[in-house]
Amino acid sequence: MTKLNKKLLTAITAAIPKNNVRYFLNGLFIDYDHKRISATDGHCLVLIEGLPELENGKGARWVSRPAVTEFIRALRPGVKEFDLFSLEEFADREYDSFNDGRDTPEHCAECAANYPDVMRVIPDAAEGKKGRPTFFRWEYLKLIDDIEKAIGIKWPDGAVYQLPERKSSPMKVVIEQFEGLKVTVVIMPYKVCCVNAEV
Repeated sequence: MTKLNKKLLTAITAAIPKNNVRYFLNGLFIDYDHKRISATDGHCLVLIEGLPELENGKGARWVSRPAVTEFIRALRPGVKEFDLFSLEEFADREYDSFNDGRDTPEHCAECAANYPDVMRVIPDAAEGKKGRPTFFRWEYLKLIDDIEKAIGIKWPDGAVYQLPERKSSPMKVVIEQFEGLKVTVVIMPYKVCCVNAEV
């Protein structure tokens, strides 16, 4: 059975912002209704699909970045895999320990309700999309490498990434594992918060 593992969760936290400008992005979004997990800082999006654990739940959950990072630290040495329930249980139990007590259940529910529709920024025919251009960071390529290592994919020697030009269409990398786990990484030339409004 495919589960989240420590390396993968650690890798995708790189796509969760650390500031509070758009507070609803500052966590891991677990969407049971649509069977996916997402993390985005508005410039880079990581989408995880194919986890069997997502099949049984309902609704959506938002787990703050501090809760995610503390959960990773709390995992015993040698523990490589865990289930979503243990992450959510940890976050519920430790709410008041993070962000000076701001991570109340009400705050997390509000963040889950305000999380953007990330599927709208995944490029199929993205040429017509509008948005504010931004510069790409090399950390996003490291994020892709870290995800691949976490799920056991090794690129052949000499493989390189083609970075999109500024103001070009988004770059999409799909990483799949034989058990059905699918991770999509999108590096965007515009901010994800713009997709629900005219720019």
